Amino acid sequence: MNINEIFDLLHKIIDVENTLKNPHKILDTNKYYYWTNYFYRKFHSKKGAMHFPLYLENGAKNHFEGLETQVNFVKNCINENTNFVAEIGYGQGFNTHLLASQYPNVQFSGIDLVPRHQTQASKTAQKLGLQNTNFLVQDFEKSYLFPQKQDIFFAIESFCYAQNLQNVFENVRNNLRKNGKFIIFDMFSYNHFDTLPLLVQQASQLSAIGYAVNHWKKLDFLLENAKNAGFSVVDVQDFTYSVRPNAIRFQKDAVNFLKNYTYFIKYLSKFHILPDSILFHIIAGAIAPYAWEAQGYFLIIMSYEL
Repeated sequence: MNINEIFDLLHKIIDVENTLKNPHKILDTNKYYYWTNYFYRKFHSKKGAMHFPLYLENGAKNHFEGLETQVNFVKNCINENTNFVAEIGYGQGFNTHLLASQYPNVQFSGIDLVPRHQTQASKTAQKLGLQNTNFLVQDFEKSYLFPQKQDIFFAIESFCYAQNLQNVFENVRNNLRKNGKFIIFDMFSYNHFDTLPLLVQQASQLSAIGYAVNHWKKLDFLLENAKNAGFSVVDVQDFTYSVRPNAIRFQKDAVNFLKNYTYFIKYLSKFHILPDSILFHIIAGAIAPYAWEAQGYFLIIMSYEL
């Protein structure tokens, strides 16, 4: 289906314009992760990964290997002098579990806004026999201090939830040792976003809502805030091409669902039987390839040297 056909289908299910004008009526991070929790575990990763698989050239051969790609970049920054590593937005704990099992002498901490994630991540760590993990419930935009300065912070598809970038960067900076690294994998809108066709812009905005994100931030805006907080940018890589295979697969399943159950979905939504978090996540899948014309998936590595 082309983008016009996709939107024709969406107009039969939701009020697109009203949704884009009033996204706050749908956006709720806790509800999103509450309702999608089961589906991530059932259909995406039995081990609890909640991010995109990356298919790099000469890299991952399948979905499950692709889910470890981001972690491998974090591993490249760990060396014999690394003692403390913290993850922002650990979800069900997949990334931290994987790292903690391979680096038993490093202490791994995590902060996440969702209490259910702490329960899941902690239980899995216990089952795996990991003694070097500590999962906390904490809003990463509010001030917090770890007992020790961290050598590395990383955030895999969680930085997009930040409302005040300056607060986040200052919090990380205050908990990071000199020359420590901050690694981010996330979606950011292209700087020419405002010049794109209206439907492409709307596809991008709906995709953000589908992940309970207010909007995808522009990459230059992120980098400017990072530098203002005292970080130097070490590396920026665009991996958008690497998430497209997953986006295309997701679109096929999502479109088939929306086409086959259009009126059923509308009925369930009208009577609040189908949670908005589930419906808009499916919609995000249906428009994914077109949304990626307006946004990219980037790796940013920063260092704090002051």
